[in-house]
Amino acid sequence: MLEYVYRFSVRPGKMGAFLAWLDENEAGFNEHGAEGWEYLDSWFAVRGFGSYDCEFRYRLDGYGSLGSGFGDDENVARLNDFFAEFLDYTNRPEAVLLKTRDTLQVVDGF
Repeated sequence: MLEYVYRFSVRPGKMGAFLAWLDENEAGFNEHGAEGWEYLDSWFAVRGFGSYDCEFRYRLDGYGSLGSGFGDDENVARLNDFFAEFLDYTNRPEAVLLKTRDTLQVVDGF
């Protein structure tokens, strides 16, 4: 199992609109998302802790899911809206791919 975390900040003055957008669109993240991606939830920074305002978390079936596209046309339109309207590019977003400890394979020199 893999977990994909996308950390980002919301454009200044857009948090209320982003939360409304999330309420309207979040239910479709799994229904219209890419094969092998399961939307887990959105997490928000508390009281200024951390470098980002929010993160989306997904569970991936495996490495092959990374090449499965972005879902159907509805999901692609939803992602385009998110990137165009809410993403604050002055605080460069970050993507992290995580594995649980029990699934790691240790290699000499790593």
